[in-house]
Amino acid sequence: MVISIVSILTLLVTLLVLGIIVWLTNYAVVTIPIADPLGRVIRVVVMVICCVAAVIVLLNFVGLGGGIVLRP
Repeated sequence: MVISIVSILTLLVTLLVLGIIVWLTNYAVVTIPIADPLGRVIRVVVMVICCVAAVIVLLNFVGLGGGIVLRP
């Protein structure tokens, strides 16, 4: 199995963008006064979506994605 530089860079950029989205969401929820249940729900939803997206990206990187394609 040959891993190209382009695929590694795509993987890194995608994971970096997902990390920035999680960080920015947490920062916004903490900075903007949102009621506690809603803020917690927003954090959990964003974390679940980003974790699922990260798993899909990693599965595509290894070749087990099953046709699901996420592009940054």
